[in-house]
Amino acid sequence: MRKQRGFTLIEMVVFIVVLGVGITGTLAAIVHATRDAADPLIQLRAAELGKSYLDEVMAVPYAKKGEPCDNPDVRADFEHLECYNGLSDQPPQPATGDEETMDEVYRGWTVEVAVDNEDKWEGADGRRVIVTVTPPGNGAGPIELSAFRGKEN
Repeated sequence: MRKQRGFTLIEMVVFIVVLGVGITGTLAAIVHATRDAADPLIQLRAAELGKSYLDEVMAVPYAKKGEPCDNPDVRADFEHLECYNGLSDQPPQPATGDEETMDEVYRGWTVEVAVDNEDKWEGADGRRVIVTVTPPGNGAGPIELSAFRGKEN
């Protein structure tokens, strides 16, 4: 009688099961890594957008709480700090007042600006400005930037 060579059916089934488990684990790791790879880019873009809004707000003159704005609908016409309080842009708009929007890059994003209503913040004369940028989706979460705007003498 000749000796047969090769694998048994049980050995083949075990091999296929082990190979399937290995491929499944590898694919799960790859999917998880690629899904989370975009988060740093989104966080960077949110931080840059928030910084541009914060720089714009910090460049205008200080104003006391409740001081009226001449044209509260056009951001390019904001004359002082109080005009920005309660600003909410979705999608974010350029400060120039042009008809163009940043909808191509920032579709679904929201930028909110709040100016602390106290004329003193932690004992100093001035107001705290908070810019919150919320990207679309649930991955990155909102980014909040804040700065203290001192009162001019």
